[in-house]
Amino acid sequence: MPKRELRADMYVLDSLANDVEDLDSILQLLNGNTEFAWRDEWGHAFRREDIVESLSRLIRRKAIRAYVLSADGKGLEGLSEGVLPSGDFGDAHYGITPHGRILHRHWCDENGNDRS
Repeated sequence: MPKRELRADMYVLDSLANDVEDLDSILQLLNGNTEFAWRDEWGHAFRREDIVESLSRLIRRKAIRAYVLSADGKGLEGLSEGVLPSGDFGDAHYGITPHGRILHRHWCDENGNDRS
């Protein structure tokens, strides 16, 4: 995997380290003015396409899981690990898996990033 893709994936994974988020929230976290923002390190504002590509890779690697609204509309149901959401990625939420926590911790330790 190219280094730039790996960096983007780790930034997205970092945005999910503390909570389940939807696509718009991930974009706000990464581009915002908080300690969780990675825009400056990335070199420009993250675009929706950047995040969707990273989410796809991270889901396939089983580092995150997609969640969709339950049939009764009262909660979220997790899709099976490795399964991409059907339709618009903006309709789902995303959360880190145990495997993703290991990847995130290793990345934080390796790069001196302890922002979670």
